[in-house]
Formats: sequence, structure tokens, C-alpha cells
Amino acid sequence: MLHYIYTSCIEDLTATGLYDAANKYGILSLKNACFSYLKDNITSSNACEALLLADNQAVGDLKAAVLDYIVKHGKEMGNSRLLINSNGKLAAEALHRLFYEN
Repeated sequence: MLHYIYTSCIEDLTATGLYDAANKYGILSLKNACFSYLKDNITSSNACEALLLADNQAVGDLKAAVLDYIVKHGKEMGNSRLLINSNGKLAAEALHRLFYEN
């Protein structure tokens, strides 16, 4: 976070953890950078965590991007248990899109 404050650059971003720090200290530009990074770098290993963050923070474009990723790559995702245990309603929404929009 300090690197970003001094340089406005993000390197080796752990976006969800960095987002928590940005939210705690009210650094809006860093929060937006985290959302942009997540949206551009969705993978099977971070999709569930990104979806939970997008849903909790009401970031519609990130949520839509993650749901689209899940529709395309849902069968590759191994950590879906995180989503199911954290937010059953959101998991149901993702599964609905996976099976009915694919």
C-alpha cells in the first residue's frame, strides 16, 4: 500500500488484500485500481474471492465480469467451496448463470 501511495503504481498486486487496506484508510484511487486489476485479471483461482468482494462492495461491473468468467470457465474452478460457504445466494446466482446461460 505504501508503494502505491508514493508512486501511484501497482506491482504484484494482491488486489483483495490491498483493497481491504485501501478501504480501511479511505484511498479511493487504490480501491478503484484494485477493482480494475481484478476485472482485468480474473482467473480460476481468484474468481470466487473477486465475486464475493464485488458483491459485498456493490461493484456491478466487476461482479458482471466475474459472473461472465464463471459462465465461460466454471468447470475449471476448484475453489468454489469458498463461495458456497461464504454466500449461498451468490453461489446460486453464479451456478444459475453457469448452467442456464452457457
